[in-house]
Amino acid sequence: SDGMKAEMADSEKKLRDTGVDIEGLLAKREEIAALRKKRAMAMDETLDGKIIRMPGYALALEYDGKKVKEFLLVPWVGACIHTPPPPPNQIVFVEASEAFNATSRFEPVWIEGVMTVGADSKQLYLVDGSSDIDIGYSMNSAKIAKYSEGPRATVRPANHAPAKEDV
Repeated sequence: SDGMKAEMADSEKKLRDTGVDIEGLLAKREEIAALRKKRAMAMDETLDGKIIRMPGYALALEYDGKKVKEFLLVPWVGACIHTPPPPPNQIVFVEASEAFNATSRFEPVWIEGVMTVGADSKQLYLVDGSSDIDIGYSMNSAKIAKYSEGPRATVRPANHAPAKEDV
């Protein structure tokens, strides 16, 4: 409306009269937003080569009957299918040491194995097509266990000898 345009012009004039660089502030705002986005999507390099045990939801990339060998570990039910994918630093591509029976599309599981940090993309096939999903981590030959309220998530060096409670 004309009233809003006049108010905006008046506000801009007042800011300029006091020495405020409006274009400079807007550019800085965009720069800060880009830095925040980059930081929010950054991978944790300290996890590379570590043995990690963590929970999540297994979203199968391929089924062999009801068995799953490769999947994306995602942080919530519906990720990548019913909602946009999470950032790559919240997705782990997992290749299980042994295929496991999945009872749902988003099977709650624990994974354990050596984490590799590195950007990649995996194709997820859906009923209405496929989608490339960006991932930030991968784990090969991972041990898979059905989720239960058991031991908490852990991080330890890959050359770690099992403690007595690990055996």
